[in-house]
Amino acid sequence: MIKIKYEEGKKFLESLTKEDIQSVGEALVIEDQASGQSLLTLDYAIFKEELTKAGSDSDKIDEGLIYIPDCAAAGGQSVVYPDGVPYIMVHSFRAREMDGEGGDDGAECGTPSLEAVIQGKVVTLGSFGYKYGNCEDCTHNTMDENVPISDKCFWQNKFIILTVIKSGETGEFEAIPVQMKGKSIRAKATKNALITYTKKCNGKTHEYIGRLTSAEQKGRSKEKKKDYIVHVPVMTPDLHLKVDADFLDIMRSFRDSMAAYYIVQHMKRTNRNTALGQEAEKARLEDPTGSSAGVIEHKSEDDSKIKL
Repeated sequence: MIKIKYEEGKKFLESLTKEDIQSVGEALVIEDQASGQSLLTLDYAIFKEELTKAGSDSDKIDEGLIYIPDCAAAGGQSVVYPDGVPYIMVHSFRAREMDGEGGDDGAECGTPSLEAVIQGKVVTLGSFGYKYGNCEDCTHNTMDENVPISDKCFWQNKFIILTVIKSGETGEFEAIPVQMKGKSIRAKATKNALITYTKKCNGKTHEYIGRLTSAEQKGRSKEKKKDYIVHVPVMTPDLHLKVDADFLDIMRSFRDSMAAYYIVQHMKRTNRNTALGQEAEKARLEDPTGSSAGVIEHKSEDDSKIKL
């Protein structure tokens, strides 16, 4: 397990040149020439909770700390930030998904809506589901107390930060983008943290090094009628960087390439899930008894022409 001290990480971020940040942004989305697939080289950071088992070192991490489980760039070791995460905000957006178990790629429905900012404009994609029909008619897209949590459709508030790890190859500090998300109980608190942080930065979030910590949030589950404690993000601007127009252009390009990636992946996943749903419904109508039911073969579309 690797521990990153806040002040050391902060000094490293402050020392990054425009060229350093540009190289991180360019490596974020890699195009596989052999398969035509776009890959996002992005680790996830999470809050350590009582029941969190992610990462081989999770039992050694105190509750409330933020860590990256089994970080690939750190040689597969977990990276933990005992006194807060130093970061530069790169991007934040919302995505709506079912909260249930779902398939390997997350949402049971089709991630029916996603919001992002591209070149200063808010872009919203998606206005339909596939498993339960149109979103406006879906009985599951509701906050009605009678609907089980696993069947509800929630907005998730996600953000990507540029932070610090120690390289698994060299042992030296290295800047990497990391994603975090607030879903279900944590979603509203994450949204509020992002809004509050943006206001404190006067909208100039790219110009600040911030400190990300956590706070306990207590509540009672409506469904299980049990008390709970979760940890929610606390985001505080710490250092106003000396930046110029070139630096801001690099950060905006960083943000836009990432937003474009998420939008393309959203469209592909929704289209694929819609096609799978239609094929399953067709098979059900053709064979109501289900005697010939099996795995539906689905050939994914060629995405080699997608450019970010």
